[in-house]
Amino acid sequence: MGFTEYLKKWKRLIEYVVWCRKFFISLLLTLILVKFWYFGSVYVSNSSQQSKRPISVQRCMEDRLLPFHLEEAEGNANIYNELQTGDPEYNGFLPMVGNGLFALTLAQSPSIYLRKSRMLSLSVGWSPIVDVAKFGNDMDEAVVTHFVTGIVHKYTCYSSGLLTSTYIYAHRSRPNLLVQEMRIVNPSDENIPLKLIDPVVNLWPSANSRLVRVLETKSEKSLYHLISGVVKDDQINVRQDVVLCLLRKSVPHILQIEPRKSVIVEIPTFVHVETIPFGSYKERRNNIEDRCLESSKNWTAANFASIKQEHINAWFSLWETGLYISHSKAAGALNGNKINATIYYVLSNVLLHNNASCCPQNSTDIVPKNADYLTVSEGCYGGNHHTLPAVNLWKDLKTFKEVSEAVSLWLLTLEKQGCHKFIINGAFGVLQAMILSFGGFRFNSQHLEFKIDPKFLHRDYHFRRIRYNDRTFINVTV
Repeated sequence: MGFTEYLKKWKRLIEYVVWCRKFFISLLLTLILVKFWYFGSVYVSNSSQQSKRPISVQRCMEDRLLPFHLEEAEGNANIYNELQTGDPEYNGFLPMVGNGLFALTLAQSPSIYLRKSRMLSLSVGWSPIVDVAKFGNDMDEAVVTHFVTGIVHKYTCYSSGLLTSTYIYAHRSRPNLLVQEMRIVNPSDENIPLKLIDPVVNLWPSANSRLVRVLETKSEKSLYHLISGVVKDDQINVRQDVVLCLLRKSVPHILQIEPRKSVIVEIPTFVHVETIPFGSYKERRNNIEDRCLESSKNWTAANFASIKQEHINAWFSLWETGLYISHSKAAGALNGNKINATIYYVLSNVLLHNNASCCPQNSTDIVPKNADYLTVSEGCYGGNHHTLPAVNLWKDLKTFKEVSEAVSLWLLTLEKQGCHKFIINGAFGVLQAMILSFGGFRFNSQHLEFKIDPKFLHRDYHFRRIRYNDRTFINVTV
């Protein structure tokens, strides 16, 4: 082998070593790039998922609340969201339903309230509302009180897409009926087992429960919980006991929601309240429960929608009378939202028809047929002053204490100002008295006088449907 071939051999060896080194470096760089690309994409993917989850929950809640934003701006609804603020002081008005026989709060220790003196302030310390156990931590929840329909809407959105919507109302013209309607939507591709939290397992002291079968249709019976017990209050006359009896439809412990399906659960509760001699509950219990069962006979599952519409129509009929006031941005100014909320709470503490001779309590007639009492209004607010500037009458309405104080003050004020004839005849009369008080209206010798002090006329007022006589209603715009 010559010297030339020897040099060529070493040249090939050096080229081979250089090629191997380049190949190794290229392979190493490729592996590094692949590693960074893979883990970087995973990080970006996880980050995007984390950013998308709250956005999807937020979007879900925005879609639910969108129809109520305009209503809230007009003072016809209130949106309550304790999860976002963490403090009830910033949540607006207390979510509550009521019809004069009972009231039910839906936030801040929910409870049924029964009549005590002139208002519904006797706390049972227990609520019959069925709740859904939390399905994950990434969620948002809001409660809307719609004053115009007397319905409270509760929405819960989860990052998985699961949505629960609950509608609750104390029936306006059937005072013994409380209705809860749950709609659960599962948009995912997986079956979701939801646990229902039934408060029947933890009743108020002295209460007992048993299962009974109730005929809902001509041939179908359903299981109901029959619950009864004495509601204690140290301030009530010791010679009497207040007994609450409830008949509430039973619900399953686990609700299976199929993929891309929705489920509707309708839960009626019948409410019966009696005042009996002290210590006589045990001997009267069977008779009280029989009367509670009797109250469910006019109910059938088939007319669920019509009964809901009947409730809405009753509230619509009430709100035909009312007040519009132009919005003021001045600090502490009284605006339409607080006026309508106050009216709603006061009317929720009054039966639709107190006068049994006028209209039976379970009558579906909304407006009293014998309405002559509404024209006997002389003496109700003699025009000496009006209630809009009365600061004590306009509470914040954020807690039940503030709501009960406002209702008590309003009913007491109207009674002392000569409006007792309106009050004893139910919600229509109470609302007429409140509207008369807002404007200092006075009936005098077949004339209606408007007695607001001119210094309060820097805002626009529109009083709707003031009853002048049996056939005449008046609108007043200032």
